Amino acid sequence: SSVEGAQYDFALQTHSLDVAAEHKSLSVGAATLAGGAGASASTQDNVYTGVPLIPNHRSFDVGVFGYERVQTQAIALEVGARYDHQGRRSFLSESAYARHEGRGTLSEDDCDLAESVARCGLAFDVGSVSVGALVHAVPDVLDVKLDLSSASRFPNGDELYMNGSAPTFPVYAAGDPSLGPETTWSLSPTVGLSLGWFEGELSGFFSYINDYIAFTPDLGPDGSPTFDVTIRGAYPRFSYRAVHSLFYGIDGGFTLGPQWPVSLRLGGSLVRGEELATGTPLPFVPADRIHGSVRWTPPHVGVLHEAFIELSGEYVFEQRHIDEAADLAPAPDAYFLLGAGAGARFHVRGENTLEVGIEGGNLLNARYRDYTSLRRYYADEPGLEVRLRLRFEFHQHPMQRSLDDSDPTPDPDHHPDDPPGGV
Repeated sequence: SSVEGAQYDFALQTHSLDVAAEHKSLSVGAATLAGGAGASASTQDNVYTGVPLIPNHRSFDVGVFGYERVQTQAIALEVGARYDHQGRRSFLSESAYARHEGRGTLSEDDCDLAESVARCGLAFDVGSVSVGALVHAVPDVLDVKLDLSSASRFPNGDELYMNGSAPTFPVYAAGDPSLGPETTWSLSPTVGLSLGWFEGELSGFFSYINDYIAFTPDLGPDGSPTFDVTIRGAYPRFSYRAVHSLFYGIDGGFTLGPQWPVSLRLGGSLVRGEELATGTPLPFVPADRIHGSVRWTPPHVGVLHEAFIELSGEYVFEQRHIDEAADLAPAPDAYFLLGAGAGARFHVRGENTLEVGIEGGNLLNARYRDYTSLRRYYADEPGLEVRLRLRFEFHQHPMQRSLDDSDPTPDPDHHPDDPPGGV
């Protein structure tokens, strides 16, 4: 009864500026040197009224970067670096601050207290580097790539300060204001093969994440879940915590007959994630999956171009690499999704084009739950869906455009509200 009007009312203002410059290419023997530098900046204000969820905040981000690339006919090497800073000030209501104070996650040393608002400031600084190499082992046939890189991510407002639930967030989430940026150190090799009738690519990845922000259920000493009771019901509590983690896996796929009237595409992915301190699997890591499709591409006939009919399917395995004692429910069963699509491009009145497409998902109306979704504790994923897509592109003929632009004589029959010529 204390809320008048909308339960949630958000106003988001974002302003950004990006500047980049490249220096002229330089020839060094048989190699070409190219590169550049740039900067970016943004400000963001997030203001809401209604049921407290995420506190209002104002943030300022600035980053600078530079890179250089050396390239020959057989190899390309690129090195880059970036620095980013974020300053964030969050404005917590009296009740929101009291809940954090009661949990011991905030104190008077962390925020400036006013009459009914606590102003809590944070600042983060991160740096990242990357080295990438591409080797044309067999030109136009076999490519080998290697990426060594680091990257950082600032914590979000919900990860820092959220203390509650929402209609679309079916758990009680407890943020941690002491969280810092995630920093990832990654190694990723890739092999690509192109034989005309066959195209394929296989990648592996190995990532160590320092202070990975994990979102996990809170369990009591006996392993039972912790619940928070609100006026809208009881919710299992989830909390954000920083852990050192390791992610690794492979993904890839191949296409048989990419230029043939009928082509076949097969692919799949496998990923593992574990907490290094305990060696236990991390929750909400995607399950192994394979997918495939068959596409028929008929020849161009008249105004019909780029037509296709496609039948696709995806099989998602049951996620078995989990710590069942650290979750609220067992992993969902494996499932198969059947899809199909068709589309074409039509040339209408010269260069104008009309794209028409229809897509169908989960055509068998299978009941399934996605392991990475919080909804899996309560409900199935959506069933059968069909989407129709239309897109029209209109172009003015170059000769007509030239004539329109070169004739400054006013048209006595043209009204100011009429559309310009050629549209």
